[in-house]
Amino acid sequence: SVSNSDVRKFASLILNVLGVYEITVTNQNFYTSLNVGGEGTFDLTVKNTGTQDVTNVRVVAVAGSIPNGFSVNIAPNYIAFLKTDEEATFTITITTEADVNAGNYYIDFNVLSDQAEAKSFTLRVEVFHETSWILYGGILIVAAVIGLIIIYRRFGRR
Repeated sequence: SVSNSDVRKFASLILNVLGVYEITVTNQNFYTSLNVGGEGTFDLTVKNTGTQDVTNVRVVAVAGSIPNGFSVNIAPNYIAFLKTDEEATFTITITTEADVNAGNYYIDFNVLSDQAEAKSFTLRVEVFHETSWILYGGILIVAAVIGLIIIYRRFGRR
């Protein structure tokens, strides 16, 4: 306020501070692997990097991005409240059926909350054939060849 003996002026100021809502995925590597017919997990860490608390934070698989023969489960279903600078971890469990081909698959996910803009990421899932079957098959072939060599030497051309 400014005052003079004859003039007096007042100015009312209102300050309205707007909060920023932002969620960040802190993982650097979006890769997991599993055997055909097996199960694999991936831990996803999200952080509230905004200036306001966010609610109902959840991770969802994008419809249509889950390959045939795969099932995806995310735990927990949601985080009710995530404070500023707080982190939360979601465990993504991926299961494949026994008839899935080995190879690389990609599944898209969104991290959502009631306030913040959605964040998207793609998880690379590498599916392997179980090495024990390959090992057993190789041992069986080597044993058969050795057996044939022994039989040929013992009963060879007579």
